[in-house]
Amino acid sequence: IHSVVSEAPETGGFKLHYYDDRGNRTLDVLGRAAAIDHIPAGVSGARGVLIGPILGETDFDFIRRVRKATRGVLMLDPQGMLRREVNGAIEHVKPAGIEQIVGLFDIVKPNELECQVLTGIDPRQDAETPARMIHAWGPKTEPFLIPDTRGVGVRTQEGQATASHFDHTIAGLGEVGTPLDYPVI
Repeated sequence: IHSVVSEAPETGGFKLHYYDDRGNRTLDVLGRAAAIDHIPAGVSGARGVLIGPILGETDFDFIRRVRKATRGVLMLDPQGMLRREVNGAIEHVKPAGIEQIVGLFDIVKPNELECQVLTGIDPRQDAETPARMIHAWGPKTEPFLIPDTRGVGVRTQEGQATASHFDHTIAGLGEVGTPLDYPVI
């Protein structure tokens, strides 16, 4: 994995407050990173590109430009596209036009909350309908969230050369079959 770090006056970050045993939490904003507006060198030849903002660092125009710049697998963790800051706390909202942006990606990884924000349906009650809805917007691969006997599960890929882990970034790379020693920009 090749990371690109840019100087900025502030980095993004949150203070997490967990309020139950299911992992539900509130987020208090500690810092807000600047928007990402340039596409790093090497993206055009990358095997995969993961876009995973935490609080609005990537706008829709940036995502369209990245899609045009790469033939690699484009993966989205939509968390930061669905958050907005209100008085130092985070609210979750579905931005207008998100369906078209989601359609530019090969793989989209919404967690349960993100799935509900995107579709209006709680995947803990019905995992299949929101998965079908998101897939209909255009991603080539069905969402990671899948019905499971214990509730909602995460689809992973198995095999010696893949990374199969519930962490969203690694799961995205594993889903496309990225060998553990392969550089990804």
